[in-house]
Amino acid sequence: IITVDNTTIDNTCTIGSGESLNVTATGVITVPLANTPNNGVQLATGVSAVSITNAGTINPVAVALNIEGTLTGGITNTGTIASTGPWGGITEEGIRLSGATVNGAISNGPAGMISAVNGTAIHIVNSSVVGGITNAAGGNINTAGGFAALDISNAQIGTIDNAGHIGKTPGQNGRGMALSSVTLTGDILNSGSIDTQGGNAALSVSTSTVSGKISNSGTIGGPSSNGLSVVNSSTVGMIENTATGIISGGTQMIGVGNSTVTSGIVNAGKLYGIHPIVLTTSTISGGGILNDTGAETHGQRSISLSVAQISGDIVNRGLMDGAEGGITAFNGSTITGNVITPAPSPPPCRAAPVDWMAPAYSSAATPMSLARSLTVRS
Repeated sequence: IITVDNTTIDNTCTIGSGESLNVTATGVITVPLANTPNNGVQLATGVSAVSITNAGTINPVAVALNIEGTLTGGITNTGTIASTGPWGGITEEGIRLSGATVNGAISNGPAGMISAVNGTAIHIVNSSVVGGITNAAGGNINTAGGFAALDISNAQIGTIDNAGHIGKTPGQNGRGMALSSVTLTGDILNSGSIDTQGGNAALSVSTSTVSGKISNSGTIGGPSSNGLSVVNSSTVGMIENTATGIISGGTQMIGVGNSTVTSGIVNAGKLYGIHPIVLTTSTISGGGILNDTGAETHGQRSISLSVAQISGDIVNRGLMDGAEGGITAFNGSTITGNVITPAPSPPPCRAAPVDWMAPAYSSAATPMSLARSLTVRS
């Protein structure tokens, strides 16, 4: 075990085969500008080590942890892991996995900070993290410079579970999570906050597969930006916004484009935006769409469907506030189930039907006529 305790190392700490790194609360690994572009911690290609634990400070100008080999365990942080640029002309990231394998998890604890001043906080490319990624309540994974705090591409990951904050450094441009060409074998769970500033979606899934669900019980979004985007031939299980969940921001709060949702979309919380739920050239292959009791959607169109195929019912038990219609569908959209919304209050002494049920719909050639026929106000 390499232990950094009550001392400061001012150059790269290289982890060898079979070794672990333990940085205590009084330990510091830093690489000053004079020694840049050296990284803070290096695990080279072909080297198999055990684990990295940090309770202190790892804060070079360049990459704090550069992992290119294998960890049979994981990475645990309760201290600070940071790239302290901007220096320019070099890679500046908190944790970088490139061609790496981590059999355990990347875990950021309640007081943990993983950040980059001018780069990605955690960048995973051509790698696998079997145990997934967790960010505990009170943990921060922060970015600036327009980057994603958690940027994953061409990778295999377990569950991503955030109870803290993932996104922009306060006052800076940055976004939360960006997944591209990723196979995620578990869920994406958020009970904390995932935010964005600068126009990109807070949580983006592109050309990827999420075997489980994307579930939000915290907050997702940012000004003038989409909340959750699933695009470019992605496949996810269920998309869920629970009773405590809030997704807010710009045009689309839950946006699905050229992709498939296999087990439906459920909103039991609050969606605030121009179009709270949008499906474009996409399919819900089972489960339909449910706006549950107590749920609220606020925007121009609560549910907007274009060239969308919905298998299952669209059910509204809550509030769907849409200036252009509660539900609009056009350009060849098909709903194979029913559209179900609460019935108006009946006159006195008459039993009220439980729901109003419309027949299945298939879009006509004229978008306006179909938009009218599917407009549901509650």
